[in-house]
Amino acid sequence: LDKKAVVSRITELDKIIEHINLALAHVVDCGGTNCDAICKIRGELDEAGLGIDSFEVIHAKLQAIAGSSEMETRILSDEMKQSREDVMELRQKVRVLEDALRRERKKSKTDMLTKLPNRRAIDDFLSGQEAGFKRYGDNYAVVLFDIDHFKSVNDTYGHDVGDVILASFGKMLRRYSRELDFVGRWGGEEFLV
Repeated sequence: LDKKAVVSRITELDKIIEHINLALAHVVDCGGTNCDAICKIRGELDEAGLGIDSFEVIHAKLQAIAGSSEMETRILSDEMKQSREDVMELRQKVRVLEDALRRERKKSKTDMLTKLPNRRAIDDFLSGQEAGFKRYGDNYAVVLFDIDHFKSVNDTYGHDVGDVILASFGKMLRRYSRELDFVGRWGGEEFLV
């Protein structure tokens, strides 16, 4: 009778352990519902109701394992949640930094007075044009504009008026150039198309 009882209890334990293994595998796969699944295992162990003393010890140990697993899973779940929040926060910071970098790059190649590309942007553009000419034979033309006697405008009317003239001349060049033309301020009162 004792052997039959032991075999019966071992079969029950095998079923419980198999169920725990399947549930833990499911927990690992599902991630988000880990704590609930382990709580369910713990509940099922409570309901198993093993009667023999030696099996009560095994039952208590399985309960302890389930409790420990539940606690560790909760901690892991909280850490994963915090890590996810940290990653989202870092992504947002990276986006902000990328936007700031993009704006600064644009600023570094833009003349602040005329809002046209500056000398650095012109040099980069001309390098690309020259590379296209060398590789493919694509011709291009460069026109340099210089406002004559501009110093006398600044001396007579002041730099604020000179700035208005430079900005207006830049707008006029852009307006009367083709869409595919590159218009920039070379420096001072010099413009390049």
